[in-house]
Amino acid sequence: MVINSRVRSLLAEAEAFGHALRTLHRVAAQWARIPCSRFLYDGAIGET
Repeated sequence: MVINSRVRSLLAEAEAFGHALRTLHRVAAQWARIPCSRFLYDGAIGET
């Protein structure tokens, strides 16, 4: 059925979006734990 395939497609997209949000949240949480001075001196931003 066309409706079934559309629903499956939407569910797959929703799952991928949820995965992307979880990944972004994890990366943001890890970044937020790094003190600014260490972040700068480790060269993550670049040479100053």
